[in-house]
Amino acid sequence: MIHCHCIRFFASAVAVSFGVCALSATATEPIGQSQQFLSTDSFEQHGKDSKLAFESVYNQGVAQYREGQYAAARDLFTRSTAATDRALEAKARFNLANCDYAEAVSLRQENPEEAIGKLETAISHYRGAIEANPQDADARANAELAQLLIDQIQQEQQQDEQQQGEQEQDQDEQQQDEQQQDDQQQDQQSQDQQEQQQDDQQQQDEQQQGEQEQDQDQQQQQDQQSQDQQEQQQDEQQRPSGDQQGAGSQEQSESYQNPGSSEDGQEPQAMTQEEAEKMLQAVRDRDLKRRYEKLRKTQRYYQPVDRDW
Repeated sequence: MIHCHCIRFFASAVAVSFGVCALSATATEPIGQSQQFLSTDSFEQHGKDSKLAFESVYNQGVAQYREGQYAAARDLFTRSTAATDRALEAKARFNLANCDYAEAVSLRQENPEEAIGKLETAISHYRGAIEANPQDADARANAELAQLLIDQIQQEQQQDEQQQGEQEQDQDEQQQDEQQQDDQQQDQQSQDQQEQQQDDQQQQDEQQQGEQEQDQDQQQQQDQQSQDQQEQQQDEQQRPSGDQQGAGSQEQSESYQNPGSSEDGQEPQAMTQEEAEKMLQAVRDRDLKRRYEKLRKTQRYYQPVDRDW
């Protein structure tokens, strides 16, 4: 008993799923042709070279194809292409191309390159079906559709590569910006550290300079005090006591009174009391002036220094 079956995809559903623009219902997806189903034992009954045997193998391939077993269906359809019947050969090549096309659709997202290879193989089988049956319009339409799908996959690959390139460029620019910001921050930190070190060094130098000036001032004060003490001791040693001063004044008065004989042999005149007091006052004035000059000289070299501690 001969059964007829038609392998055919629903064009509109596949077009929506995979984004393929359908020109017509027959050109949207691979379209199967009507097949004759024979019993599975006809190959043994009629012999491997008989037409019925090839039809039996072909029908088994159709059954596998309907169950989605494309690898098994491909093997059976390949064996069917050896039939001497050109019509059966055309059908076998057509459905052999359908197997490759169906697998390409399932691989499109996961492995676009392999999907393109399957579509190219499918186009080759569609062309074989056309050679076996030049009137097969479905094979021509499906070959064109397979090529359109190849173009679309390649376009998507280009878009993906472009997007990936843009993402990589954005990442590179972002990394460069981050690196530049890091460099600027490091430069700023380094500059701040240098300025801080300079400030610390300047403060340290100023502190050392202040300590040196303080030491110098203290040393000058000590030297001045030592010098004053020495001068005071010298003054005390040189200054005669009250009795000695009176004696000296008396001797001086007497010297004025008795300066000795002059060259002309005349006796010197005696100094009056008023002249003696004036002479003593002159001596006191000279001593007071000398002390004043010494004190003024000391104040000129000694300048008080403000302390900041």
